Amino acid sequence: MIIIRDYYLEDDSFNELLIKLACDKRHHQHEDLAFLLEKKHSPKLINRVYDLAVMEFDYKKEDEFFNIARKCTYALGYTNTPKAKEKLELLAKNENELIREYAIKQLNRHDFTDKDVEEQD
Repeated sequence: MIIIRDYYLEDDSFNELLIKLACDKRHHQHEDLAFLLEKKHSPKLINRVYDLAVMEFDYKKEDEFFNIARKCTYALGYTNTPKAKEKLELLAKNENELIREYAIKQLNRHDFTDKDVEEQD
């Protein structure tokens, strides 16, 4: 169980909603979603976390510190699995310097020895 802003979220029951929101470009709360993914750090959401980190949004260009991508790198780091490491290695090659730095920081911080699980699409 995860506590986020005084709400209790069951791990498995929340994944489907997070996946739908991560793909939806019609809202402007992707940074909040990245925060939820950071706190959840679920191996089942690795692909979606990566997708969110590199997804283009019109309003995202205004985010000079790339907070969405930063939170996604933290989510991948906390997930701490070999698949999460693969995604961070991809982000470490990103054209944006800040995203590269965030990814490298997480690669250096974790050992990535936790077991991978079946991912959701």
